[in-house]
Formats: sequence, structure tokens, C-alpha cells
Amino acid sequence: MTMTTDTSTLAGEPQVVPPTGYHLLLAHGGTQVEFSELVASSVRFEAFGAWFATVENAFETSSVEADARLARWSKKTGGVALRVSRPDDVHVWLAAHLDGQRLPVISHYVGPTERLELATVAGMAVPDAVIGRDPLLDLVREHGTTMNEARREVARRRAEMLEAALAAGGVVVDHEALLEAFFQGTRAELDAGIPELLAVLGVSEARSLLRAHQGDRGALPAEVAGALKRDLVLGLVVPVALAGLAFVFSARIFARAGPMVGLIGGGLIAAFTASIVRAVMRRFIGRGPQVPNRVLDWAGDARLTGAIQPTAQALDTWGGLFYLLRDIAFFAGIDRPRGAYALYVEGTAMGPPRLVDAMNRVTAGAAPSGPLHQAGEALVALRERLVTSHLEKTAVEKDRIVSEVRQILSPVVSGP
Repeated sequence: MTMTTDTSTLAGEPQVVPPTGYHLLLAHGGTQVEFSELVASSVRFEAFGAWFATVENAFETSSVEADARLARWSKKTGGVALRVSRPDDVHVWLAAHLDGQRLPVISHYVGPTERLELATVAGMAVPDAVIGRDPLLDLVREHGTTMNEARREVARRRAEMLEAALAAGGVVVDHEALLEAFFQGTRAELDAGIPELLAVLGVSEARSLLRAHQGDRGALPAEVAGALKRDLVLGLVVPVALAGLAFVFSARIFARAGPMVGLIGGGLIAAFTASIVRAVMRRFIGRGPQVPNRVLDWAGDARLTGAIQPTAQALDTWGGLFYLLRDIAFFAGIDRPRGAYALYVEGTAMGPPRLVDAMNRVTAGAAPSGPLHQAGEALVALRERLVTSHLEKTAVEKDRIVSEVRQILSPVVSGP
């Protein structure tokens, strides 16, 4: 990527715009040969003490593939590995791997605070920056904190998560310095706290790889933006608008029997209308070659298409199930996303529909959590088995894996 100079200044100094559109892959331990064979797709990687590092173009190598490389490396070496992805000017995603297992993915928003506030679309309040939005942000905001306070609290908690993951891999970091690195990101600094994070890890020199990274500046790809706008309109605005009209007309009719009857009757008709319209709109949401990547239809009922948005609580608690399914799909050869759209797969965090519905019901207290826990354990075991098969170069039958996943999820999605 060609470095450019921003005309804005900080402390009177011209600021160099940092590269975006990359995955920085870091691995602690192992050997140069192992890193070259299992992680680096080219000969361009460097060693920094006990760390190895390489950079991939985020619009050519999907985050799913990048994580798959780190998973097989950490499985073989038993070490800890990190993926730091900066697709654009406002998002940083970080995933940690240890002994073949993917630890929680940290989603960090580093853009203007104003974009995180609610925007009005067709008279409805909806999140403006939903891609890469950390669900914990919405959970913290429920307690009445300001957006800036919430962002700092999220940064604190996510920094502690990363510190624990590193410690489990034998990497000890300075607690306060790590917190400061995450806080840098909340201030929407140009570098999003990346230099501070690398310094904490003791690999500041890895910035040379980023400076040498060539690619387009990380703007949201048009195909992604178009798909998201279409899905927002078809999946949210249209159903709610038509349900509102149905409520107005039906309430007037039922009101002839009394005001309360009008409200109840109008509400029932509105709910029925929204349900029907959403069912129809789902036929148009997510159409195209990216459907399996985003809604993971292969793991659910093929008759159900479209996407159901998980609640913030559901995503924060059970979002790891999505990553397990994406990894399983990759290692089994079911779905290996490529291109710009694939980068935002983990940001949309949707599907399969019945699984998302089950997650929402469990977190709302309307269903027991036991089946989800059991499904998660079974998916972890399946993923580990597939990683081992991948390392051993043992072929797997993807149709059998699809059947096994659906069987694992059956107790979850067949509930009331």
C-alpha cells in the first residue's frame, strides 16, 4: 500500500495515514519452517524474537482462511497466534488461537463516535455502524453510560480477554500498557492503537511489514455496502413500514367495537403482516454467491433463507458458534469464502435462521441453555477433528460433515 500524508496534524506534526486492508498474522513459538509451511502464503515473513509475522491482503485472503492457517499452526506447535485485521479506517478485528482452538474474536470500532449512535431510517432508529460493531457496546450502553464511556469500558474488557489468552500461551504482557493500546483505538487515532499493541507484544518492528503492504485503501467495498443497504431495506424497513400501515387501517376498523379492541386487533394484524412480509422478503435477502458465507445456510434448514439478527446479548454470549461453523465449513471444504465480501462475514454475524432464533430465545430466558452448550462442545470437537485431518492431509466427505453438523444442531433448532 502506498503511504499518503494526511493534511490534519496532531501536536503540530503532519500525520502519515497508516495502511489498511490487511491481516497481520503473528505466531509465538514454533519454527521458521513451520510458520512458512502453515501460515505464510509467500516468502515474505519475518522473525521478531520468538514471534513470526506476515501480512495478507484482507480483500484477497478472507479472515476465515487466515484463521484456518493460524489454527493449524497453533495445533501443530501448541503455541499462541494472533490475527489483527484492519479492513478499513474504522474497524479492527482481533482473533487469538491457542493449541488449535480459536479464542473469542474481539471486534474493535475505532471510527468517529457519532457513527455509533442511532441513525433514523424511515422513521426508525437503527445502528449506523453495524458492521464490526462489538455487541458488548450495546450491553454496556444499557446501563446509561455515554458512548465514550461505553467504548472505554468495552476496550478494558476486551484488553483483559486478550491478556488472558496470551497468558494461556505463555506470553506475559504489561497490563496497563495493553489497556492503553486498546484505549488508543477508542480515540479514533489514525493508527487505531496498532503500534501500541505491537509494542506491548514486543514486535514493534512488524510495522515494517504493514508499511510495505500494497493494496487499496480500505474503503467499504461497493458490493458489500450495496448488499447491506438492500438487506436493511428489505429485512427491516419494508416489513415495519407495511406493518405500520396495516395497524393504522385495521385498528380503525376494529375500533368500531371499542378502543381496546381496535388496539388489540390492529396489533395482531400488524404482527401478522410483518411476519408475512419478512417471509417474502427473505427470498430476496442475501441472494447471490455470498449467501452461504453470510447466513451459513448449509448448516440449517435449506428451506429457510435470509437472515435473522441476533440480539446483542445473544451475540456476545453465543457468537462463537458462528465462528465454529465457518471454520468447520472451511476445513471440510463446504465453503471457503473469498473476495472483499468474505472479509465482512464476521461483521454481519448472522444465520442459520433457526440457530439465531434459538440463541435469542435462550438469552431471553424463553428456552434452556443446555442444548446450546452441548452443541457448542460437539462443534468444538468436530472442528478439532477437522484441523487434525487437515494437518494429516486426510480427505473428509463434506456431505457427511454437513449431515453431522445438522444432527448436532437438531436439538437446538427443533425446540418450541
